[in-house]
This record gives sequence, structure tokens and C-alpha cells, in this order.
Amino acid sequence: MAIPGSGLIIGGAAVLLVSIEAIAWWWMHPRDSGDSYPVLTYQTHQSTASKDNAATQGGKAGDARKEPIFTPLPEIYQTSAPKLRCSGGEVLHAQLDDRTGLHIAYFEWDGTDTGSVLEAFRHTPEICLGSLGMELVSKEKPITWELDGRSLVFDHIIFREPLKGRGVGYSQQVHTFRAVWVEGMDGTDYREGLLGDQMKRLGPIRLKSALSRYRPAHARVIQGAVRGVPSGAAAWELFEKVTLSDLKFVKHSS
Repeated sequence: MAIPGSGLIIGGAAVLLVSIEAIAWWWMHPRDSGDSYPVLTYQTHQSTASKDNAATQGGKAGDARKEPIFTPLPEIYQTSAPKLRCSGGEVLHAQLDDRTGLHIAYFEWDGTDTGSVLEAFRHTPEICLGSLGMELVSKEKPITWELDGRSLVFDHIIFREPLKGRGVGYSQQVHTFRAVWVEGMDGTDYREGLLGDQMKRLGPIRLKSALSRYRPAHARVIQGAVRGVPSGAAAWELFEKVTLSDLKFVKHSS
């Protein structure tokens, strides 16, 4: 037997639920203000792996080149992009001499939301390089780097590559540096809590979203893996010279 008025109660509850969802969506998706603001941008590189670059090597084999040879790796980006839910980016290799080089990865999230930005935090070097068989050696002190009055905090993690062929053990060390930048959250040290619960990683962003209708319209990840250097200081110096020198803030209009 149907309870009198039950249909009205169910219908009213459904309308209330839809209204709450609509209000929540409206609150979390404010209109763009039209303001212009600086967005972190990385200068992309075309392939420079050609015979013309041989003149930059210096005299002897193994000498450091004056300029690195950049080789884009679009197949790696195309494999990574769907997992990261990013809107753009680039993966490339920069070779300086027979021993020294670095992999560079840069990913963009534009016109995005907090759910997609979470991917910028989730795919850490421990997961990515660990899946390639590299051994985690140590997590070093983070490095704060200033650009145009804004701070980027880079994690510094050391791995060791497995020996190739039939060898047993591990070979040279790999120094990785990685920073996450989110528009409107400049200066925040995103290392805090990054090794805990996944949902805690976006605590400051979610709080700001709830309190002030903030939407992270732009996010960036910049990272590098340096091989063939004698120390962490030398690895950072190379990463800063080859990679960070191509970072800049460019005005964007919302």
C-alpha cells in the first residue's frame, strides 16, 4: 500500500538534491574574470640533433658541448598525457657529452579543475622511475628556486639505474628534480603532506576553492632526471642551466 503523499516527498527530495548539486556546481565554477595574470611557461625545443651541432662539442671526445643537443620524445608524451589528463606539454632529452645528459618533462593543465590538478601531484618520480626498475637511494632536502618574485619548490630525489645486460646490481645515480606550480597558489610548498593520503595533497587548493570560489585554471609540472654527474650540486647546476633557464611567466587572460 502506497503511503499518502510519498510521491510528493520523493519528488521534493529529488528537487532539493538537484538544487544542491546545481548550487555547488555554480559555486565551484565561477565565471572567468577577464583579468590578465602570469602563467608559468616552458620554451619548447625543436630537435637539434644534427651534424651542425658537431661543431659545438669542443675539441676532444667526451668534452662538454657548449650547447646541449635536444631530442624531443613525442611518443613518451603521447603515452603519458592520457594518464595525466593534461592539456599540453613536452618530453625531451638533452645530451651534453658522451656521459652527461638529462630527460626533461613538462606538463600543462589549462582550463582545468581540482580533479585534474590532482594528477599533477599523483605521478611522482618514485612511481614513474620505480616502475622502470630504478632503486630509490635517498630523498634530499628540497630546493627553493625564485623566478620573477615567485617560488618554485623542487623535490630532489636520487635513484640508481639497474645494470643493463647480464650484470647484477645497479649502475650510475640519477638525480631527479620536480616542482608543481598551480595558478593562484604561488609560494606554497607542495611537499607538505605529499607522501600521505592522496586526497590530502590538494588540501590548500580544496580549502581555497570552497571558501573563495577559487578554480585552479592553470597548473604545471616541470621535472628533470640528470645522469653522468659527480654530485647533487652538479646535477642541480646542470638542471638549472639547461631547463630552468627556459622557464618564464607569461601574461594570460582568463
